[in-house]
Amino acid sequence: MSTEHNPSADHLDSAQPDGAQLVEFHERYHHGRSPAAWTCVTIIFVGFLIGGLALVFNNWSTFWIGGVAVIVIGGIVGKVMQLMGYGQEIRGSAA
Repeated sequence: MSTEHNPSADHLDSAQPDGAQLVEFHERYHHGRSPAAWTCVTIIFVGFLIGGLALVFNNWSTFWIGGVAVIVIGGIVGKVMQLMGYGQEIRGSAA
């Protein structure tokens, strides 16, 4: 662990040795705060919206092609963006 000043850790009690480790873990493994995550969720949301409207109007081809296919594409786009470096770092790959 580095001895450099970490401004995000100023709120931690210095008597709590695990506090800095917790902050470091939180900064490294965030929950979806990346362009890949936002893009993936947005595409999947649009797919659910299309699929839901297709169910209301009883249009099965639109449900499968416009809904389910878009949801699958959203997952693929998110993973590709993560591998391109726009997402969260894959655990175990950090040096």
